[in-house]
Formats: sequence, C-alpha cells, structure tokens
Amino acid sequence: YSSRAILACLLHDAGECYMSDVPRPFKQVLPSYIEAENRLLDLVYEKFLGSPLTEEEQQQVKSVDNDLLYYDLKILLNEVPDIPAPALQIELHYDFVPFELVEQEYLALYAKYSNLLHLKSQEITNEKN
Repeated sequence: YSSRAILACLLHDAGECYMSDVPRPFKQVLPSYIEAENRLLDLVYEKFLGSPLTEEEQQQVKSVDNDLLYYDLKILLNEVPDIPAPALQIELHYDFVPFELVEQEYLALYAKYSNLLHLKSQEITNEKN
C-alpha cells in the first residue's frame, strides 16, 4: 500500500473520538450516523492527507479493517467468521500494552508515513517543474 493508504488506515477510526465507537452491526441500521461519520472522516483526511480518499483507497482501508476484524473476532471473542482467514502482512499481538507505549508507536508510524508522503509529494512537484 502507498504511504497515503497506510496513513488512512491509521486515521480511519479518528471520528470515534468525536462520535463514539459504534459496532459495525449497529452502524448498518443507522444511516444518518454513517453519513455523519463519513463527512467527519473526509475532514480528517482533508486535514492530514490533503484530500478525501479515492474509491481505491477507501477499498484498501476497508479491506485492512475487515482483515483485522476477522482476527479480533477469532482471538478476542472466540468467534470464527464463516469466511477464509485473510492473509496477514504483520504479526498480530493481543497482549496488554500501556497506553503511553501505544501512543509512542502510533506517533512514530504516523511520522514515518507522513514524511514519506511529503517526500513523494515533493518528488511529483519536482517532476512537474
């Protein structure tokens, strides 16, 4: 995935700090909630990525989210979804980690991929000139 798509994955739950985390099955019966959440996410993506996600980027984020949901259900709730297990590119850990360490890792990932996105943007600008 591109740096932009990776950043979008990091940011895709940002609306939950303003709107609360509503489990996916409940969201499906709350179309107004989904619409408001999507508008908020577009603002987040505009602020941190420069524009809302493309359809392809939205599909990539949804795919990663679905893959991780599969393992959350399997490992945390002992519910194995009735679909093939998705392939993972990372090793998942479900151990307790202090908030401060999670925050540090998140911010480091954000900084890394933000810098890569910025460099890519500069390359494109330089190629046009």
